[in-house]
Amino acid sequence: MTASWLERWLIPFVLLLLVGATSWLLSRLDENDKTADRDDRHESDSFMEHLIRTTMDAEGKLKQRLQADYMEHFPHDDRTELVRPYLELYNTQGEPWQVRADHGQVSAHGKEILLKGQVHVWRNDAGGRREVEVLTNELRVLPEEEYAETRVAATLISPSSESRGIGMRFFMKEKRLALLSKVKTHYEGKNPFDDKDKPSDP
Repeated sequence: MTASWLERWLIPFVLLLLVGATSWLLSRLDENDKTADRDDRHESDSFMEHLIRTTMDAEGKLKQRLQADYMEHFPHDDRTELVRPYLELYNTQGEPWQVRADHGQVSAHGKEILLKGQVHVWRNDAGGRREVEVLTNELRVLPEEEYAETRVAATLISPSSESRGIGMRFFMKEKRLALLSKVKTHYEGKNPFDDKDKPSDP
């Protein structure tokens, strides 16, 4: 009687275990497939060496030129990673601003460019002489607004002075740069703001 009872329940029990094991295995495979899909979405879908991209304004005039040694695009957030980017920003106020960095990241639709590493910004006059330059380790550029900023240390160099500070706002169209805090300035030659040689009041 005991043997008969075991025979009657053993086969259904084994089948139940097999069904459970199969369901668990299928769920694990499905989970792995979903994980792989998530990983694939974070992989690049295109790359290019020696990128050159130009942007024109509504009148067909050159507005900006972007170059990079290497470019890689990631579709999940539509960002573009750049190696050794070089950017030229043109406007109606004379010569273009030029920007070079070790690395860069362009957001979707090119609205924002984040530059990192050794970031160098400069502008020459019509004769090719350096008017002003900026050195920093991080710079956020909004090309459409002709504006840039950083929260980290920055150095502002002109032909007659060198200023260092933390944080900077950079209005390219107006050619206006402002260091935000802890500013220290060194002047070449006489400090134009030094009043020690002014005659005293009678």
